[in-house]
This record gives sequence, structure tokens and C-alpha cells, in this order.
Amino acid sequence: MERGDFGHFLSLYTPDRLPVGRRLRNIMDRIVFCIEGYDDDPREIHSIPEIRRFLFGLPRRLAVLALLLQT
Repeated sequence: MERGDFGHFLSLYTPDRLPVGRRLRNIMDRIVFCIEGYDDDPREIHSIPEIRRFLFGLPRRLAVLALLLQT
């Protein structure tokens, strides 16, 4: 994450690998990110720059991600 390497994630969720129609709708709002390695950091997760850069960079790399993220 700190290196900004989206390779593994993007390989799993490329548009050609996503389902279509009802199957796509069934996975919308289902992706949850679990971030490890910051348990001892006193800052709130949303205020850690490395995490913010990673998460805000994802939609630019994969537009369909906006449909899949749990809000």
C-alpha cells in the first residue's frame, strides 16, 4: 500500500473479470478494505496519508470500484 502498488488488486477486479447484470448488482456495496500494520498508530485511519493516497487512488485506476465499495 505504501508503495502505491495496485497491481494485485487490479488484477482481481479488471472490467473483463467482473460479472455483468444481476451478478454484478449482487456484489455492489460488498468490498470492504481491511488495512493492517497501523494498529499502533494513534491517528485515525482516515488521517494517515499513506492510506488516504492508496484509497483515493483506487477509483482513478478502476472506475467500476465506485460501484463495489461499501459505504
